[in-house]
Amino acid sequence: AVEQAAAARGLLLAALALPRPTGTSTVDPVTGLPTTVTEESSDDAERRDELSTAAQQARVRELAALADFRDAASDPARAAYESTVTGPEVGAAEKYLERLTDEPKLSAAERRYDRKKVDAALSARIETMRGAESALGVERTKHLAQLRDDDVTALEIRIALVGVCLLVAVGVAMGTARSLTRPLAVLRLGSARLATEPAPQEPIRFTGRDDEFAQVVRSVNALHGHAAALTERLATLEADRKHLVGQRQSMADERAALREELAEASAHLERVRQSIHGTFVNLALRTLGLVERQLAVIEHLEDREQDPDRLATLF
Repeated sequence: AVEQAAAARGLLLAALALPRPTGTSTVDPVTGLPTTVTEESSDDAERRDELSTAAQQARVRELAALADFRDAASDPARAAYESTVTGPEVGAAEKYLERLTDEPKLSAAERRYDRKKVDAALSARIETMRGAESALGVERTKHLAQLRDDDVTALEIRIALVGVCLLVAVGVAMGTARSLTRPLAVLRLGSARLATEPAPQEPIRFTGRDDEFAQVVRSVNALHGHAAALTERLATLEADRKHLVGQRQSMADERAALREELAEASAHLERVRQSIHGTFVNLALRTLGLVERQLAVIEHLEDREQDPDRLATLF
């Protein structure tokens, strides 16, 4: 709005600075009375019209900017502007602007305005507007500084909260890690002890909460008890196996001895069988010889016997 007001001021002063049309007195041939004829170059008139039109447009843009300011600004800002941009000079400047920018072209009466008075009034209005702008800028700067301080404070509070949350998270994580690593360490060391010692005196001891780790410890202890029972049973079975191996060896030795005795008995039986067979042969031969001798005696007796009855008896 200040920029458009300054532009309108410059354009209006430029339009008023152009040479005014000059008047010459002549006698009207019809009436015979003296008349004043206004003469002005067409270039000056066209330039003045262009400047006044541009000034009117700048005035319209200024009013639009002021309307936007009144709509968007806060109540204190509007009150500060209204209290600053006021006074007789500002009122005179508003009147000059309303008259000089009501139409795109300046009228003859408007062209006769005192340029210095118009300049002084418009300049005073612009200075008050610039003062209001400066005051609003300072107030805006203070407000922005306050907002910045509030944002910095909020950011610091957020950073502190984030730090506290981070510390709490780290503490919770450390507590969770300790609550996890301690039972795991107990379980690991106890399992290693149970695995390395052949016959441990006591199972794993866990004094924590009754949670999954306690269940795992109980399972490991149960497994250890089962393994210990299996170890004892294995020792018993090993002793039985050694006893059975000894019995088997003794039975093998007895079997070998029996085999030797059987071989000796078989050999003795073979010898007895052979001796019995020889005895039978000798007896048969002796019996055969005796029979032959008896037959020879009987034949000799038959040869010498003449009696038929005795021969029949001998036969």
